[in-house]
Amino acid sequence: MTPQPPPLPSRRIAVWLSVAYPGAGQFYQRRWLAGSLYSMAVTLLAILLIYKVAAPMVHNLNAILQWSPTQMDAPLETISIKAVLIDFAILLIVYAVNIADVMRGNRARTPPQN
Repeated sequence: MTPQPPPLPSRRIAVWLSVAYPGAGQFYQRRWLAGSLYSMAVTLLAILLIYKVAAPMVHNLNAILQWSPTQMDAPLETISIKAVLIDFAILLIVYAVNIADVMRGNRARTPPQN
């Protein structure tokens, strides 16, 4: 008897894992490098996006809380909508490529049929 190869992971489960968190589907498919890259890319992009929104808000809140009638020229920062939208678009592209990659992942490892 020849040993049977281990069964391939379910593509449906892998896709749902990648929808829940990018990279998780690749980890489920035992594609460690791809899973690590997608997880890190999405996490770093999300942190960058949060920072670009939160930093000006924290600065403005701090300026308002320390405001006094004698210091009326404290500059407030604005949130760059263009920068936020560009980062969000990049995040969505990486997310979509992650899902497409996990759907393609098992197909590349499917054994040839006789």
